[in-house]
Amino acid sequence: MTALSSYSTGTCAVSADGTTVTGTSTIWSSAGNVKPGDLFQSGHFVSKITDVTDDTHLVILPWPGSTLSGATYAIWKESQQRIVGETYARDVDKAVSAWNTSGFFVFVAVGATAPDPSLGDDGQWAFQPTTGAYWLKTGGVWVASGPPAKGYGGTSTTSLVIGTGSKAFTTQSGLAYQNGARVRATSNGDAAKWMEGVATYSGTTLTINVDKTNGTGTFADWNFNVAGQFGAGDVTSSNNLSEYAATAATALGNLAGVSYGAAQTLTAGQKDQASANIGTVRAVRIQTFVVSGTYTPNANMLYCTIECQGGGGSGGSCVAGSGAYTTGSGGGGGAYARKTVSRATVGASQTVTIGAGGAAPAAGANSGAAGGTTSVGALCSASGWHGRRIHTG
Repeated sequence: MTALSSYSTGTCAVSADGTTVTGTSTIWSSAGNVKPGDLFQSGHFVSKITDVTDDTHLVILPWPGSTLSGATYAIWKESQQRIVGETYARDVDKAVSAWNTSGFFVFVAVGATAPDPSLGDDGQWAFQPTTGAYWLKTGGVWVASGPPAKGYGGTSTTSLVIGTGSKAFTTQSGLAYQNGARVRATSNGDAAKWMEGVATYSGTTLTINVDKTNGTGTFADWNFNVAGQFGAGDVTSSNNLSEYAATAATALGNLAGVSYGAAQTLTAGQKDQASANIGTVRAVRIQTFVVSGTYTPNANMLYCTIECQGGGGSGGSCVAGSGAYTTGSGGGGGAYARKTVSRATVGASQTVTIGAGGAAPAAGANSGAAGGTTSVGALCSASGWHGRRIHTG
């Protein structure tokens, strides 16, 4: 004879007259070791289990024994829920409840024109997968409610080369495309490869009169989508603006472009830019500084020649005396420097420093003062002349 099965892994704790048993190292729920209706025993006391909360908690009838903590126990498996027939009965009851739920479909056989009138309840739907038709039972009668709304999309495995002209695809029936819709066929493997145009659709054939494409190649993995009709003046990149051949001059003017193939009237700025683009000199501009300042080159300057003149030095002064003489030398001009540099070397701007002439010496036997250095940044500079000395005899 087979012994009554039990489970006793771990330990338990419960208060006297309590209804919650707490387990330690127990697996009461997830493995199905304990079910409502089993008996919980510790020592000489037994209580029926009314619920299994989780792996470490049970709900029992009030515990008749004293408070337990870390106690051994046994679960005697005698719940009616362990009887196979009872478990199946509950599952069948759930299935029947689902079948009777409003919204559960009654499926209509292939070839039938309506659902069996003996099936279903009011508010329940019937569906025929082969046609997409569906019915709603109202007042005991199945009322046709039409097929599901058609959708766009669709696919095709027809092997076709991307190109203009008529392209016929075999696709699914029941799609929503109307004759005259604009449809794009795109390779599923490469979204950059597509062709589109105005389409006609009948049965399982979608024919596109292709007038716009992208990419090249032969494909057999097409996805279909509705495309927008392009407006007048649409431009295709592969045509390289050939659409505007007849109005090229006007289009170029609108873009402020410069043409080499036809005469144009250009603004001064356009002329400067055109000259800079081809590296030629269109004009020579001279800018003279007599006082210090900042030199900012023209935007289209190619190069510039810098000339610097240093400040002149002043002459010496003299006096007359008995038995002696003094002479003062005359003043002299400053140094001169010249340098040619590129636009890049000049940069955005350069500081210009004008060297002042040497100041006149005080009356008496005094040497002259030196002139100042003239410079354009660190690009070019010219020193001033030193002052003249005096001579005595």
